[in-house]
Amino acid sequence: MPNDQYWKSNYNTSLSAENETRFNNWVAEQSKQRGRDLNGDLINYDLRGYWLNEGSKDTGSGHMPDTYKKPNHDSFSNESKYSGASDPMGGKFQGGKWLG
Repeated sequence: MPNDQYWKSNYNTSLSAENETRFNNWVAEQSKQRGRDLNGDLINYDLRGYWLNEGSKDTGSGHMPDTYKKPNHDSFSNESKYSGASDPMGGKFQGGKWLG
């Protein structure tokens, strides 16, 4: 199975240089507000995709939608944009469906 660096470097939304700067500022602000370093979430969550598409709607609850969970996330689901994506072993990642 791939290591943390693999996951941190893959399954991320691409951003322009300007948006990458804005994203990094947002991560710093959110880390301060939440009292923890959000950079650690880059391993199992596509924070760039979340920031670009939904970050401005953040409720501050700390929970983000399944849409941007990477295949290595503990609760990777079929609602992730990465469910069905090719895996490095030649198969496809299939997210689960959470009931209740």
